Amino acid sequence: MTLTPYAAGVLALIAVTAVACALPGAFLVTSRQSMLVDAMGHAAFPGVVLAAIVWPIGSPLLVLGAAALALIVVASAEGLSRTGLVAGDAAQGLVFPGLFSVGVILLSTRFSHLHLQEEAVLVGDPNIVAVDRIIIAGRDFGPVYCYVMGAVLLLNVLFLAATHRRLALVVFDPDYARTLGVPVRGLRGAAMALVALTLTASFYTAGAVLVIAFVVVPAATAALVADSFPRLVQGSAAIAALVA
Repeated sequence: MTLTPYAAGVLALIAVTAVACALPGAFLVTSRQSMLVDAMGHAAFPGVVLAAIVWPIGSPLLVLGAAALALIVVASAEGLSRTGLVAGDAAQGLVFPGLFSVGVILLSTRFSHLHLQEEAVLVGDPNIVAVDRIIIAGRDFGPVYCYVMGAVLLLNVLFLAATHRRLALVVFDPDYARTLGVPVRGLRGAAMALVALTLTASFYTAGAVLVIAFVVVPAATAALVADSFPRLVQGSAAIAALVA
């Protein structure tokens, strides 16, 4: 059975998005911060709404606004945790519902004229995203957004290739990593920035809910058999590509 160029582009977009999400998922699962994906996913919504007030709807700068607000969720939750007033994931539970409600209020007041399809917000719609294609000299080179997600995937690969040994130390024994001079806070911050960028970039394809499965499930499955952090990363990518 021969796939049409459009269908092949949709499948390629889904596969690239799944693998791009699975790579930072390995860090989140091993550091027991899987629920942070849910918080960031919900924070991406008000981030897009706030950015849409400044930039036109459809602008790629909306992704930057969503990523910035996702990082604010992480920083606020960590700040609350350091106070000792709340423990565990309770800080996230205090921060992201408030931000999500801000997004709902702004959407209902500033963008009430827009029609939003619930399915597209929750699980995305790669069929619509794949409509915008790169065509040069009559040749179809696939969806534009496939290359955007490819750039995000490449960024994740380069980051993990450069930091996987130190990142494994930070994940499994941060105190020992500090004694070796590893910048634990800086490395975690860089990893969280990539997580936020990946989640918000994947919002168009996977939505706010399905992206959670894209990030957590491959890494959680690979963790059942992997015996090291690099193998966990490789297994997560392989599982994501297989099931996409």
